[in-house]
Amino acid sequence: MKKRILSVLITVVMLIGMLPTAVFAAETTEAKWAFGTAETAPDDSAYTYSGTLAEAFTAANGNEDTTNTVTYVKLNKDVSMTHTSSDTALTLNEGKAMVLDLNSKTYSSSTTSTSGGDPTYGIKTEPNSLLTVKNGTISVSSSNDGYAIGIQSKGNLNVLY
Repeated sequence: MKKRILSVLITVVMLIGMLPTAVFAAETTEAKWAFGTAETAPDDSAYTYSGTLAEAFTAANGNEDTTNTVTYVKLNKDVSMTHTSSDTALTLNEGKAMVLDLNSKTYSSSTTSTSGGDPTYGIKTEPNSLLTVKNGTISVSSSNDGYAIGIQSKGNLNVLY
């Protein structure tokens, strides 16, 4: 009986040791993204790119695909960014489209600008752009005498809850 219990225990330990370590790893990337159409949001398996939220915005701004014109971004964890001025906020360029799924997470933005009166932006959109934000919180704070704006929209903005 002792040999049987010992052999079962050893088997269980060996099976656990064979599991990929990714199963136990915490998510380290801030965001994942995929390109799609306005009509069809990708399923979770289609999010083939991952990195920082800033890299996702760079990918959206560089998207020249004429079929998959919308960049779908989903946060993996809370994201906190500090900008040195309002000019370094995340920006969606003119003519670009993005769906930002905060995935029940928080995007926090602050600025360390020393010039009083400058606004702090979390996200800026340029003319003729389309940004849809859903499922989370955007928090913006200013460390100077300026004011804080979560999203400065010169384009089209949709907020879903």
